[in-house]
Amino acid sequence: MQALLMEGKYCVARYRLGRVYMEQDRTEEAIAEFEKTLRQGHPCNSIQEVYLYLGLSYIKVNRAQDALSQFETCMQVAAGSCVAAECRHYLNLLQEEKTETAFQIN
Repeated sequence: MQALLMEGKYCVARYRLGRVYMEQDRTEEAIAEFEKTLRQGHPCNSIQEVYLYLGLSYIKVNRAQDALSQFETCMQVAAGSCVAAECRHYLNLLQEEKTETAFQIN
């Protein structure tokens, strides 16, 4: 957190803060940190996990369309990665309208 206060461009620190907020069920704060990370542009927007966890956070606050968009972008960042496979899984669940199942798996 100190790193972010001193230098707001530390995208990995911002991403990790978002993850901490997720673990604490502070979903809106997590979303804010993930969105700030992505707004910073390259190289911050190439952290594939940001799209995954932003999508999962959107699911938690009933923003399924926003989650779909994040999972789709996640798969484009590095199509063959394990993270892309996880995003594909959640995308498929959302498309089948299994939102509750999607988040329980996480």
